[in-house]
Amino acid sequence: MNYLLSQLYLFRENIRKVDPMNAMAAGLSDDDLRTLGALFNKMPAPPPAPALTAAEEASGANLVEKYHCNSCHMPNLSGQGTIPHIAGQHVEYVKQALVTYKNNTRRGYSPAMSEAVQAVEDADIPLLARYVSSFREPPAQ
Repeated sequence: MNYLLSQLYLFRENIRKVDPMNAMAAGLSDDDLRTLGALFNKMPAPPPAPALTAAEEASGANLVEKYHCNSCHMPNLSGQGTIPHIAGQHVEYVKQALVTYKNNTRRGYSPAMSEAVQAVEDADIPLLARYVSSFREPPAQ
């Protein structure tokens, strides 16, 4: 919820530029943003991404470790506080987020993600996005 609220704020203040979202958020009060954040937070998760091969799964897990995605987004990629839940997000959204953070055309409320993604090799972005999109926390043993 905190992440959603912060993104709505960034859209309203034109800090994060996505024309339809900036137009939608313009003029909304803080209470309006909280109401929308709560509503969006209750929406169902997207359908699961296609399964990866065993080799892709292993390589994707290695990329998450290599680039320390699990440090801020947590080992189960569920996020925390203003750091978003990324497991199961749409693959194209994850890919675009990585690319736009890396080329500094997406601004956040903190430079942390833009700084972190600078180390990500362009060739790793498609698999990293597919892994994150298809990630499901292993069942408890």
